[in-house]
Amino acid sequence: MILYTSSISPADQGSGTKVSSALRKIDEVLSKDGQVETTQPSSESNNTWSPRETMTMSGVALAYSLVVLLVAAVIAKGLKSPEQAIRLFTVVLIINSAVFFIVAGYSSQQIAPAFGLLGTMAGYVLGKSQDNNKDQGSSKE
Repeated sequence: MILYTSSISPADQGSGTKVSSALRKIDEVLSKDGQVETTQPSSESNNTWSPRETMTMSGVALAYSLVVLLVAAVIAKGLKSPEQAIRLFTVVLIINSAVFFIVAGYSSQQIAPAFGLLGTMAGYVLGKSQDNNKDQGSSKE
């Protein structure tokens, strides 16, 4: 608790009581909240999950990724070329990796290089397949 000292003359006793009661009310508000709230947003994300909840949500994200990969495997059996299957699996892995990084609670500074790498992989795989389709189309003519 914060203690305030003041030098009030006997003539100002009536107004001093008002000031001291106001200071006590401020102390009560501060002791209830524990901290003074700031209006400036913090640069770091406020993760309110406990470590156990973070591990649980990360496990759920990984289990979801496994289910999506199994569905992609079933879909890949019906695709005509292995290149299409590689594109499918790459996109699924990139999206699921991004979801896992976010759920696991990494900060934006930690995630940025990983997203750069994932974006590069996606651009290479998807761009490579489009280049091959253009080459095949011009060779048919």
